[in-house]
Amino acid sequence: GSTSSEGSGSVITAGSLTGSASGATVLGGAKVGAKIGNFTANAFSFTNAQALTVSGAVNGGSGTASLATTAGNLTVAGSVAGSAVKLSAAGIAINGSVNSGGGTTTLSSTGSIGEGGSGVVTAGTLTGSSTGSTVLSGANAISTLGSFSANGFSLKNAQALIVAGTVSGGAGTASLATTAGVLTIDGTVGGGTVSLAGGGLAINAGVNSGSGTITLTS
Repeated sequence: GSTSSEGSGSVITAGSLTGSASGATVLGGAKVGAKIGNFTANAFSFTNAQALTVSGAVNGGSGTASLATTAGNLTVAGSVAGSAVKLSAAGIAINGSVNSGGGTTTLSSTGSIGEGGSGVVTAGTLTGSSTGSTVLSGANAISTLGSFSANGFSLKNAQALIVAGTVSGGAGTASLATTAGVLTIDGTVGGGTVSLAGGGLAINAGVNSGSGTITLTS
């Protein structure tokens, strides 16, 4: 299939970008765009030099969908999907759908990561990091939580969840909750305080709040 790519010295400036490719689309230059509308490709990678809003449906098909800003926040108001999803920005706001199916979703922020009331992350595995807090409070459908570090970490999940990696809330609270299904700790969970809640709790590894409080609710 055809492939769309961009040289390192090229620049795309637009109010909104849309498009499609039967092959991969890799746009890694210093783009200046405010929005991405609908874009489909068999792997999609886009790096923006300012704040960016996903207003349409971005689909990487059987490949990875990767969106990054080198300055400014990344807001997902529409949807981002692929066999894997990578989002990276100074701040990330998930107000729509982020869906890697059974694959891995990676969230990376030099600021904070938040999720609006309509935001949903669907993933086989979620990993990531943020310098500030990460709060994912939507009806998320995540099977496994890998390693994730933040200065305060909160995840609510609408199904059973297995913690397989190292989850750290730093000096803040590490809070994990399932609104349906068992919460299983096979990795480690740590923070200044720790809160675990689920339809059942299976703690098979370390839960550490130092001298702080651990709250278990089932």
